Amino acid sequence: MSILVLNRSDYFVKNFNYEFLKDPDVILKEFRSTRIKCFSECVKDSACFYLKFRTDICKLYNKNAIVKKIIANDMFIYTKMSNIYSDSEKFNDYFMASSESISHNTIPSEIISSVDNPFGINLDEWDQSDNLTTTSSTSSSIIPPVIISSINNPYGVNWGVWGSIEECDHDDHVVGFRTKLYPYQGLGLGPSIDDTALNGVELICSNGKRLKSSEGEFGSWDTIFRNCSNQQKIKGFFYGIHQKQVNGDNTATNLIRLNCTNGFRITSLEGSWSTSIISISCPYGVIVGLRTQVQSSQSTTDNTALNNIEFICKII
Repeated sequence: MSILVLNRSDYFVKNFNYEFLKDPDVILKEFRSTRIKCFSECVKDSACFYLKFRTDICKLYNKNAIVKKIIANDMFIYTKMSNIYSDSEKFNDYFMASSESISHNTIPSEIISSVDNPFGINLDEWDQSDNLTTTSSTSSSIIPPVIISSINNPYGVNWGVWGSIEECDHDDHVVGFRTKLYPYQGLGLGPSIDDTALNGVELICSNGKRLKSSEGEFGSWDTIFRNCSNQQKIKGFFYGIHQKQVNGDNTATNLIRLNCTNGFRITSLEGSWSTSIISISCPYGVIVGLRTQVQSSQSTTDNTALNNIEFICKII
């Protein structure tokens, strides 16, 4: 079993520049171990969704760790590929519990830090002895950004390469977006009838700055940005993914919708093959950036373009 784990890359995916906030509710176990034993323990434990192995210490995490995911340079986690999230997961309840503990209590001293991060938060400047709280004057400089993502979609859709992280300027936030859609090409598979649905997502910030990560080569952009009213912030998103087709045409992500803080939902161009539509909310803060996973044009007749998306949430 141990040799199999090390030689089969499809058991785990290594996710660079990520870390989890330390929370006893998401850590299954922590122990001194060899690398082989660490991976083997996660394979054997059906509740293990993620692991981290560093300096002979193994940490295994459950599925709820996804709401504790943050950007952290020079760190990495492993995702266990045999476990996926179902579309019935009630993570918003866990988000609310997590958000309340962060917003109204002192900042946990056990928050795991790194050298720095791409969002300008200097974790070395934190002084936990000051018993800092998330007041309006300090919250944006205390709480790290957190990632919400479609990567753990219930259909295992995960083709392509992740683009660059793009973020609004300091103290700005996302107010709208538009999508790039390749419309229906025809029934079946073939060079002239291959469907890819969404090929890209572009955000617009409150100061007019545009954010775009990677994009597919097919289709056209919506002619205008779809914005929340009165510069409202955005607190979450909906995504629709086409489950994997055995003999049919795969299209991956078909729709992205954004949820404004006033409850209004904004939409742009959409495909029509979503197997289900799933919503994810920021555990705290609002959306300030994104990163997209896009499959480049394949030599085969079945391309999928936009596969997954990550949004960055941050208190501003």
